[in-house]
Formats: sequence, structure tokens, C-alpha cells
Amino acid sequence: MAGIERILAAVDFSEYTRATLEYAVLLGRSLGAEIILLNVLNQRDVDSVQSLARMGANISLDDYISRQTTDRERQLAEIVAGFNVNGLKFSKLVKVGIPVQEILKTIIETKAGLVTMGTKGRTNLASTLFGSTAEKVFRRSPVPVLSVRGNPHTGLLETIMP
Repeated sequence: MAGIERILAAVDFSEYTRATLEYAVLLGRSLGAEIILLNVLNQRDVDSVQSLARMGANISLDDYISRQTTDRERQLAEIVAGFNVNGLKFSKLVKVGIPVQEILKTIIETKAGLVTMGTKGRTNLASTLFGSTAEKVFRRSPVPVLSVRGNPHTGLLETIMP
């Protein structure tokens, strides 16, 4: 694992987000790597809001994206605040698009050497995320992907050290 300077932690605010970041922080400390925390506002949701706006709903697409981005940035900051990140370099990104594509683009843009992500998403249906987003990232990623599993209700140490 020598030479990994950046670790991309792709999170979706599911119950696996904490474990995903725990692994990234643990590895980041060991390797002296920067942690890049990424969340993607799904294009599917943006398209739904845009459709509602076209049908006459009193909603602004720009306002929706702005509010969602601000809220997600706040959530990322709260997640990071729950960790001892002293001495680690952290970046937080919120992007809009198709999650698989945005994760893969971010790997290239940031020159990440490793990705950590959960195998289950917000729906908590393994087949939904693992069958789509996570599996596609695993198959297409130009760098290793650490699949975070285990009990999402306990921390990393409780998962690996009963």
C-alpha cells in the first residue's frame, strides 16, 4: 500500500457511513494519506425535482440543489467532527450526478489511490446498492476499493474485536 497519498471515502449517509469513514481514517493515519470525503446528490432526485417544477410546482431546481448541497456539507462536517482527525488532511466534496460516474470521476480528479465505501446504501437493500453503485465502482475503479461491511451499529474496533 505504499504510495497511497489520498483515500476517497464515498458516503451516502446510510448506517454504513461511520464505518466507511473509520476505515479511511485508520488507513489514512497509517499511510499518512489525505482523506477525501465524497457525497453525491443523485441525479435521479434532481430530475424528479425538475419534473415537478415543469409541472407547475412552486419549487426552484437551483434552490433545491443549493439547499441539498448546504445540508450535505453540514452533515459531512458533523460526521468528521465525531472523529479524531488531528494531523490528517481532510477534504469534503458534494457533487451532483450519477453516483457511480461521480465516484469514478472523483477518483481520477483527486488522484485517489484507494476508495472506501459501504456495500449497502441508504435503502439498506444489499441488492439495490451492491447490485448497482458499489458493484459498478468495484468493477470499474482504476484503484483498489475497500468494501466496508460488518455491523453498522458498532464502530470498527467493536466489529473486528468482539
